[in-house]
Amino acid sequence: MRHLPYSEKQELETKIEDEQECQQELQEMNPNTSKESKIATVATRFTSSPLWKYGVIVFLLCLSTTCFIC
Repeated sequence: MRHLPYSEKQELETKIEDEQECQQELQEMNPNTSKESKIATVATRFTSSPLWKYGVIVFLLCLSTTCFIC
């Protein structure tokens, strides 16, 4: 592992602090983005599953046959 001179350490620390401030500002501007994206991902995954698709088809067929019999 290489040892950095003091000036390079200071430069890197400054860059890290700037990046952390940027990330904090972004987080403050969009506080719920990660939660909303997780919910959207779960909803999309659920509705695209074969169980959901075929379940809806079976439900509609059962509903239509019971209405047809009545």
